[in-house]
Amino acid sequence: MTNCPPGRKPARTYYVNHRELPGVFEFIRKQVKAGRSNAWHEKSILDPPLRSFGTLCRWLYNAALEQKEICYRQRGRSPSCMQQKNEMPALKKELPEYKQVNAQVLQDCLQRLDDAFQRFFSGLAGYPHYKDRDHYRSFTYPQADKQDHFKKRGYIYLPKIGYVKINAHFVFDPSKVSRINVKYHNGKWYVNLTSEIAEAEAVEIVNKVGIDVGL
Repeated sequence: MTNCPPGRKPARTYYVNHRELPGVFEFIRKQVKAGRSNAWHEKSILDPPLRSFGTLCRWLYNAALEQKEICYRQRGRSPSCMQQKNEMPALKKELPEYKQVNAQVLQDCLQRLDDAFQRFFSGLAGYPHYKDRDHYRSFTYPQADKQDHFKKRGYIYLPKIGYVKINAHFVFDPSKVSRINVKYHNGKWYVNLTSEIAEAEAVEIVNKVGIDVGL
């Protein structure tokens, strides 16, 4: 970038693979502490890999739906969710970009399609549609690793992406988190956590009171 204010040196722009992001963040933090930079934007660096995850998952969802429809028209039977999951290693060889996405995230994407068909067959929803970018804005880690995801205070670790700074809106126990959903909404990224909660004990009702409101 050469269009800089007077007295400022031209800035260089580098492309960084998402696997190297944790090291990049640490380098920038050291530069800030040393007084060599007064501003840096972690969100702008994280946004591309997060969007890439969402885009690849959406493409996979649509491709899996198309495969089901083609197989049904040709053979009268669609591949099961498990069969499609078993095809993921071959897909990664053919399309190496899918190696960038966590395996559980990809499997959950296929499971999401299967759940949509189950709701359709049960009469609870309409036939699954192909998703555009406005209707597929999240991806999920279905099995959260309680030890790895929350090692760093104030951050959440997303496999294949790195550490992401979070602003928790409530206090939660990391050891109870079982599922992590990452969602894009209104220009921001949100992390939705599914937590295990102990079943509440039944309370015995001793005295009963009836009220007549006179209506």
